[in-house]
Amino acid sequence: MTLKKSNLTALAGASLIAIATAAPASAEVFGNVGFTGGFNSAREVDVSTGQDKQNVSFGIINGEFAYHFGSGATVAVDGFYRFDGFGGGGGNTFSSTEDPQSEFTVGVHVSANVGQNARAGLFFGYGDTTPQDGDKTDAYDVAMVGVEHLFFLADNVMSYAQVAAGSKVRPGEDVDEGFNMGAVVRFGTVWFRTEDHSYTLDVEVAGSSNYIDSSDPGIFFGVTLSGEKQLGFDSAPMALTYFARYDFLSATDEGDNIEELQVGVGLKLLFGNKSKREAYRAGASLGTPRLPTRASAWTEWMD
Repeated sequence: MTLKKSNLTALAGASLIAIATAAPASAEVFGNVGFTGGFNSAREVDVSTGQDKQNVSFGIINGEFAYHFGSGATVAVDGFYRFDGFGGGGGNTFSSTEDPQSEFTVGVHVSANVGQNARAGLFFGYGDTTPQDGDKTDAYDVAMVGVEHLFFLADNVMSYAQVAAGSKVRPGEDVDEGFNMGAVVRFGTVWFRTEDHSYTLDVEVAGSSNYIDSSDPGIFFGVTLSGEKQLGFDSAPMALTYFARYDFLSATDEGDNIEELQVGVGLKLLFGNKSKREAYRAGASLGTPRLPTRASAWTEWMD
């Protein structure tokens, strides 16, 4: 039997209706969708002359959908898409073919309460990339599977951690290059200054046993300081978001290293009538580690 696209759409719609009507009265749906624009100052740091560097703009679309069951369990899906404005040119700009053009990451999270002030769960993530020339044979992807935990140290302070193993799925130009047989650790702290205003310090450390030329491992580090302020419009609840991030990506034995210093400002549309703190207590997504996908995006340039 062949299923047409229209049949699949109808089946998916019917499934969602069935889930909604079968859900207990205490079940909740919440999430957000947002857009961020910003600037990235990227530079090569392993050479003193002929250094590649460029200041570029970028745009990010991200969102989350969470379904909190009456039992306390939650299934959350998050997505992240980024487009970078790198391009060719004279002087010390990056090439127009191998540096990143776009990347996306999708994560699925399942978590449950562990006592009154903690949640724990599992997550799966997948990311893919496109270089400036759009050649998919030069592009690398990555799949991740891991565990996560959040804990409220106080009513207005929350900590979280994620640990995952990851590896590429598609060979790319070279079978042994990319985020290959790697791991990532992510941890952070959220301070809820008020119910509608929060600050987050987020740290990621990742490594890949094979990153360049089949034997050169990769080491990656990122730290982000971000804030979110709910604007509280009753008819269309919005939140102002802003962040500063530093990334360091190293091909170690290959000797190629990239630094990225990024700042961004954005808006989120919130649904489900929850503050950020309430959403975390109900099992909102912690997000999916970003460094493995970012390292994949820079693979061909690093080579």
